[in-house]
Amino acid sequence: MKAGVLIATYNGIKFIKEQLDSILNQTQKVDEIIISDDGSSDGTFEFLNEYADNHSDYNIVIVKNCGEHGVTKNFENAYNNSTADILFFADQDDVWKQDKVEVFMKAFEKYPECGLVFSGAIVTDDKLNPSGKTVWDYFFPDVRDWINNDDIYTIIDRDFLVKRISHINVIPGMCIAIKKEIMKITVPFNSVLIHDDIVMMYSAMCSRICCINKTESYYRQHGNNSIGVSEINSDSEKRRNSLSGLIKNTELTMKNVLYDYIRTEYFNELDKNGEYAFLCKQYKVMKKLLSAAKSNAIFALFKLISVLIMSGYEINKAAKLFIIDASMILFVSKKKRIAFFKKYNL
Repeated sequence: MKAGVLIATYNGIKFIKEQLDSILNQTQKVDEIIISDDGSSDGTFEFLNEYADNHSDYNIVIVKNCGEHGVTKNFENAYNNSTADILFFADQDDVWKQDKVEVFMKAFEKYPECGLVFSGAIVTDDKLNPSGKTVWDYFFPDVRDWINNDDIYTIIDRDFLVKRISHINVIPGMCIAIKKEIMKITVPFNSVLIHDDIVMMYSAMCSRICCINKTESYYRQHGNNSIGVSEINSDSEKRRNSLSGLIKNTELTMKNVLYDYIRTEYFNELDKNGEYAFLCKQYKVMKKLLSAAKSNAIFALFKLISVLIMSGYEINKAAKLFIIDASMILFVSKKKRIAFFKKYNL
């Protein structure tokens, strides 16, 4: 099986060399590295071409993303130029441990039924100083309940994963490797959604997923991450910890409603056999919230209350989420709400 790496870059000149060096310095060499640049203006694209020229013994392909911009479509462009059987997602600002490719490829060999494999990663500051936590501490602490401590490889229960991922993605893309045969079914990506969210859910529903009980990367946090640990959980401070924060970030709240609606619709459509009834229920709830977002304030608030009573939210987040959606309706004019969602034909 050929191993390839997909990297999406955008103004990543500060950290990209460390990431590339770590990929080239693997105990098991990858067959190709496909880098898609999304219109960098800081010299990243020029550096990448120079780096590829200086490492001509590796198959490094540099392409420009000339289509729809954004990290999701940038990764899709990298994928469209790949030929490998196993594809690793790599962020421009992280660093791999030396045995990452070897450990992942052994997982695919041991469990050929798996379409996707993921590991842990050490969370660090911008200088790669460990924080003492891993991505699982932020994203997926309950995965440890499933891990087989007698083996570094564990097949994770499908129903558990689907239910867990349906609320929020639990594995960042930089921890993932996926078979091309699974990946090709998920593209073209919906540009509103995040690429790792899409491939995790599809893989959980349509194949098996293997967890590697090791940290195989360093997840660098530097304040400009596309998705960082501060954004993992929908309870981020700037949005949810004060009424003034809610008012100031009402457009972000609308984006949250939009994302959740498109996400639940997308996942519900994946379930072609109706195996997971709760996905349909979640989609119907989000459809009501979207309808509320475009309604007049009084009617919308009544809709929100009815959804709350119907337990459409996760119980532990019900009150907070109700306040957020209510703030959007109260503090954003109906005209602005309608105009926002109209951009997405909703």
